[in-house]
Amino acid sequence: MSKKTAKLLVVETHGQLRAVMVNILQVWGYEVETAENGDEGLRKVREMRPTLIFCELYNHGPGCLEFLKAVKAEFPGIKFVLTGTELTCERGQELGASFCVRSPMTPADLQAALEHCLGHSLPDTAPL
Repeated sequence: MSKKTAKLLVVETHGQLRAVMVNILQVWGYEVETAENGDEGLRKVREMRPTLIFCELYNHGPGCLEFLKAVKAEFPGIKFVLTGTELTCERGQELGASFCVRSPMTPADLQAALEHCLGHSLPDTAPL
């Protein structure tokens, strides 16, 4: 599959989950950077200007909602996908999140987020 035009940032504290997400997204053709927490995530946002950020809600340092607020204040055009509960997703969408997925996220959820936020659909043959 050819490279997609979007740059993605995955902010996830769990190393294994972060690695799985990155692997799937790269196989699907995306350029992907990672951050382990909100502080590192904000530095990465400033460096790479991602098109879309995936963020779990319970990371070390500033929580994902605080990270979302900081990103939206500085870069309002960046799209944001939150992972969490129904209540936290509702709050995140009030703060400007583009899409929300209940934990735990699946490859099908990743696909739905990419389609919703970027209009990118994957061929039926894309590995999940």
